[in-house]
Amino acid sequence: VGLWVVAPGAGLLLFLVSSAIHFGEGDAPRSIPRVRRWMCVAAHGSAPIVLTSVLHPGDVGVVFGWLLGAPGTEISAWLGVNRPWLLMAWGAAALAGHLGRWDLPERRSVMELCLLTVAFAVLPPLLSFTVYF
Repeated sequence: VGLWVVAPGAGLLLFLVSSAIHFGEGDAPRSIPRVRRWMCVAAHGSAPIVLTSVLHPGDVGVVFGWLLGAPGTEISAWLGVNRPWLLMAWGAAALAGHLGRWDLPERRSVMELCLLTVAFAVLPPLLSFTVYF
């Protein structure tokens, strides 16, 4: 909280990264090699953050604006401009994490990630996060 007060951008970034690791640790299959597993942790854990942000920049910009004490319209514009880069980074992590052998836990993991991607795309952000959680 202190970091958030002193440096809101760094505080929000640290919060989002730690949340992504926390979420991803629980969702990534444990049966895959370590490097691939960390890619799965990144893809699964960052899905609710990255996909919601780039697919609903207006809604997320408002919330991030409150958290940062900045205009939500500027954050929404930044998310819109950086949408391709954020999606490519997320997609690269998802592909790198799931390229390899396809045992049952991994197939379930891919199916879950695909269904969540659709949910984040078509549902409002709060509802999609609730479905994810």
